[in-house]
Formats: sequence, C-alpha cells, structure tokens
Amino acid sequence: MHNHQQDRTVAQPKTTHPLRLAVNHSAFRYLFFGGLSFLVDFGLLVLFREVFQWNLSVAAATAFLLSFAFSYTVQKLFAFDSAHRTHVSLGRYTLLVGANTVATVIIVQLLSLTGLGYGGAKVVSTAATTVWNYFLYKHWVFGGKQPTGDHVEEDNRKDPINNV
Repeated sequence: MHNHQQDRTVAQPKTTHPLRLAVNHSAFRYLFFGGLSFLVDFGLLVLFREVFQWNLSVAAATAFLLSFAFSYTVQKLFAFDSAHRTHVSLGRYTLLVGANTVATVIIVQLLSLTGLGYGGAKVVSTAATTVWNYFLYKHWVFGGKQPTGDHVEEDNRKDPINNV
C-alpha cells in the first residue's frame, strides 16, 4: 500500500452534524411531540364531532383527555427519556396542566384588554406556557437527571413493572 492510500484509511474524527445535534436535543423532541400531541387532540376533536356527531363539549373533553394521555406518554418516553416513577411524574404533569389552565385564563383575560385581543393573548399564553413547561418537564415533572445504567438495573430488579 502506498503512503497516500494509507492516509485515506486512517479514521477521521467523527463530527456530529448540526441537524443531528438539534434532533437529539430534548427541546427539539419536546416541541416535536408537543406539536404531535396538538394534532392528536385536534384530529380527535374533528373525528368525534364531524364523523361521530358527538356533542361539542363531549367531543372536546374526550379529545383533550386522550391527547393528555398521549402527550404525557410521548413526553416521558421519547422527549425526556425519563426513568422517573410514573405515578410521581403523572401527578406532577397533572398539577402542571391545572396550573397552565389557570395561567392561560389569566393571561388571556388580561392581555385581551390590550390591542392584542383574545387571539393574540392566546398566542402569548401558549408561548409562555411552552417555554416554562419545557424547563418544568425537564427538571421537575420527569425528574431532571437520568439515573445511570446501574441504578436502572437496580430499580428494575426491585419491581420491573412498577419500578418501585
């Protein structure tokens, strides 16, 4: 083998593509799965209302509750890859949904009195809850730092189904 051929076979240091870095970041996954959850909520609302002809209140509530379960699951498993105990994170997630509901009502009520109107106020409240939810999901709801492999194995030995 000639020297110039050997140079080509030497392993080059791997550089991570910026797109791969972005996709692998929890913030990207959070936004992606949040958007997917919205589509599930909206799609179910349309399905229940237009196809099944359900009462609007029943359709909206059912779609919301099903998308709530979907959103919690995909955020826990895929966005934040959480090993946090489900009953704890689900309780925190539920509390946060309640707090977000109150915050949304307050923000929309207050800002709708300005030139924004209720539509602009809703956009502002959605942006605000999206930002603070990311940090609360990451550090509080889904437990922040992930356990090391040793801790996961130890937890799984205790009770692999309930992780207690």
